[in-house]
Amino acid sequence: NVEDYQYFPAFAKAEPRLKRGFEILDADHHTIHEGLERNAEAANAFIRTLQESEDRQRVAADAYADENSRLIAMLTRHLADEEDLIIPLILD
Repeated sequence: NVEDYQYFPAFAKAEPRLKRGFEILDADHHTIHEGLERNAEAANAFIRTLQESEDRQRVAADAYADENSRLIAMLTRHLADEEDLIIPLILD
């Protein structure tokens, strides 16, 4: 919330040409939240299979690993995008 309601508006005001970039970063936060929820659901589904067959555990573990990989990729991209927009403004 601090980024969405404090930092991003202040940075967009400081450099209006970057406003669209900050809107994208704000939208990313909602997507990241959804990704975190999917990741938690996949982890919980895996945990529930620990008392089941190895095949079910493997399927659930693979689903969790896939979801985790998507989340890490999303977070890495988002942080790189934030850095590309914000660091030059801070240095300026």
